[in-house]
Amino acid sequence: MSTIAEYVEARELAKALTMRDIRGQYKGSILGWFWSLLNPLTTVAIFTFFFAVLGVQAPVGDPSGLKIFALYLFTGLVPWNFFAASVNGATGSVVAQGSLISKVYFPRGIVVLSKISSVGFTTLMEASVAVDGGLNSGAQGYAGGAPSAWQPAGLAPGGGAGAADPLGAAALA
Repeated sequence: MSTIAEYVEARELAKALTMRDIRGQYKGSILGWFWSLLNPLTTVAIFTFFFAVLGVQAPVGDPSGLKIFALYLFTGLVPWNFFAASVNGATGSVVAQGSLISKVYFPRGIVVLSKISSVGFTTLMEASVAVDGGLNSGAQGYAGGAPSAWQPAGLAPGGGAGAADPLGAAALA
C-alpha cells in the first residue's frame, strides 16, 4: 500500500505522464484539440434536434425558468463526460503502462491519477466553451433571476468531488 509521501515524491512523474497524455492525445490529427469539443457539441446538437425539431417538449420558460435548453444540457454533459472518460481511461491505464510499471517502482496510482488529470485538462476546455456560451447568450437562465452565464460556474464547486468519483470507480474496476 502506497503512502501519501510516496505520491508526493512521485509528483514529477505524475506531471510528466499527464503532459505526455495531453500532448499525444490528438497528435497528428487534422482537427487537433477540436476533437475534444466535438463529442459534447455533437451530443448537444442531437438533443437539440430531438427537442426542437421533432417536437419533444423540453422544459422552457415559466415555471421552470429554463430559457436555453442546449446550454443547460451542455453544462450537464461536461461533468458527465469527465466522469465517463476518467473511468474508462483509468481502468485501462495500468494495463497500458505495464512495461513502465514492471521496470520502475512508483505508486501504481500515479498512472491512474495522471490519466484523470489529462482528462481533467480536456474537461476544462469543454467547460470554457460552456462558460463562453453562457456569457454570450445574454439570456436569464433560471427563474431566480441568475444569469445563465453563472450556470456553468456550478461546475466548479463539485470539481473536487467530481475528481474523486472517477478515482474511486477506477479503483473498483
